Amino acid sequence: MKMRTGLLLAAGLLAAACVPGCAKKTYRCPTSAMLPTMGPDDIFAAERDPYRDRAPARGDVIVFEVPESAPPNFRGSSVKRLIGLPGDRIALAGYRVVANGDTLDEPYIAIPPEDQRRTGGSAPGDMEELVVPDGHCYALGDNRGNSLDSRYYGPVPLASIEARATVIVRSPDEDRVGRRLSPP
Repeated sequence: MKMRTGLLLAAGLLAAACVPGCAKKTYRCPTSAMLPTMGPDDIFAAERDPYRDRAPARGDVIVFEVPESAPPNFRGSSVKRLIGLPGDRIALAGYRVVANGDTLDEPYIAIPPEDQRRTGGSAPGDMEELVVPDGHCYALGDNRGNSLDSRYYGPVPLASIEARATVIVRSPDEDRVGRRLSPP
């Protein structure tokens, strides 16, 4: 078991080294807000200053400074998925994102079982449409029923993004080691 864990760690670190532009910065996922993609205590590699040479993209997993509008005990760095870009019209229907009138294909999200069975009416995961302001993005956890994210503290300033997550390098769940976190 220890040898397998060591090999998986080595493979994850090698994968992180091979990701173009990947800084040698690692982070720890602090909560279950990103399950099933990554879980508490997963260690992941991330590109520092990721949008210097490219535009932010929907689906990127980002590390950012939580806006001041969040409750004090949730401030600091957070990791979430970038869902909305400046000018996008974003709504949620049963935890599923509707961006500019189209429901996104999000195979990575976790929806609470009680809400998967809903057939109509409003669900706790519903949110009326908003427009993402210039210079901001909208970020949500993959575990929509258990994530403090833009639904609670509003859009995230693009300037507060410090890194783009690339790959899990260590995890209590060995099956997650080596998993890519953001689109190429």
